[in-house]
Amino acid sequence: MPVARWQLQGLDHKTVVQAVQRQEDRDYVGPPHPVSKLRPVLYCTAKQETPLQAAHRTSLLETQSWNQNYWLQHNTAFEKVGKIFFLIIEGAIFSYDFYFQEKQAFITKKLSEKYSIASRHGNEDQLTLTSEEMAEFYKQFLDQNFDQHMQYNREWYKRNFKHIIMAAKVWIESKRR
Repeated sequence: MPVARWQLQGLDHKTVVQAVQRQEDRDYVGPPHPVSKLRPVLYCTAKQETPLQAAHRTSLLETQSWNQNYWLQHNTAFEKVGKIFFLIIEGAIFSYDFYFQEKQAFITKKLSEKYSIASRHGNEDQLTLTSEEMAEFYKQFLDQNFDQHMQYNREWYKRNFKHIIMAAKVWIESKRR
């Protein structure tokens, strides 16, 4: 009996994968991965799968794995850059995480430009930057990773074009039977 979508809501990633692995008559899209933000696709295996269909399914799985790995690494790097917390003690800013000095330096510089330390002391509302102010840092992050993103996009386009060609071949093969 197929698993209904409502039965999968609220379950963790691993549980959903296990729940739908037994289904053989359709593809399933799972909940987003917590870090990569990609939804896994579980492809069904046809009962009388042809070698071309198997090659297409395998290619889709390889691309999904490649895509998952890329975004897992990318988002992990971005989250690390994004997780810096500050403690104000007598007007000094201390970071709990010394690995991400670049963002810390950016935020410290912007905060000191925006507010004097004397006016910032004791006022929690002034410890943040606006979205517009942080956009400058995020643009820097994207600029630093531009070549990597372009390489990813080129590979992604190649893989998608390959899948379109393979899907067309599978469709033609199915019409000939």
